[in-house]
Amino acid sequence: MCSSDLNDKMADAIRKYPTRYAALAGVAPQDPVAAAKEIDRCLSQLKFSGAFIAGYTNGEYLDDPKYTPILEVLSQHDKPLYLHPRELNHGAPDVMRIPGFTVGWGYSTETSLHVLRLMAGGVFDRFPKLQLVIGHMGEALPFWADRLDNRFEWEFASSGRQKPMKRLPSEYLRDHFHITTSGMNYWPQLKLTIDLMGIDKVMFAVDYPQEEHRPAVEAIDKAPMGKEDRAKFLYKNAERVFGIKST
Repeated sequence: MCSSDLNDKMADAIRKYPTRYAALAGVAPQDPVAAAKEIDRCLSQLKFSGAFIAGYTNGEYLDDPKYTPILEVLSQHDKPLYLHPRELNHGAPDVMRIPGFTVGWGYSTETSLHVLRLMAGGVFDRFPKLQLVIGHMGEALPFWADRLDNRFEWEFASSGRQKPMKRLPSEYLRDHFHITTSGMNYWPQLKLTIDLMGIDKVMFAVDYPQEEHRPAVEAIDKAPMGKEDRAKFLYKNAERVFGIKST
């Protein structure tokens, strides 16, 4: 079954249950031009809320110029791309493949690498409207933000080489990314992420079926958040980012 068939099935489900479902366009990036056409169809005709890509494609990342058509169509529609994690790139050395940490560490490492490649590849300088959503409390990037900025500046000042991007990593992170919790329900980390990104950039997510609903909801119920911040975090931000209504 091809991606267009799957997208059509999802559109059928939305038409049947319009208050229950919304969708992101699923595409096969191996053919970037065809993928861009399918995203355009899903956004313009099926009224989907964005697109979904699971990490690298044949070992390549979206900073490769061949994937420009995908980024162009998302920017034209002003719709987000959800960049979902996957296992470490097949080109990663075996020493990085640690039993028991394939998902908890490996997936986040792989996704944060992808994000940094997008920054360093000048993607956001070329597409200033482009917005991405990443999960798992930002795949550790909010916790590295100050270090990334500091060492980025130091590395280019020391080498004399020209910077590949116009701004600091943390600026791209704040301006071009929204973050979901998706299975990470820890208040200290969530507070830091909100402090760094701003409450308008952080959204609740359970990561079902990999994670259970109840522990996530109970953890957030206990979080010391104000009423308006909680509303933004739980549903208002998602309504705005994906153009949906939760009620």
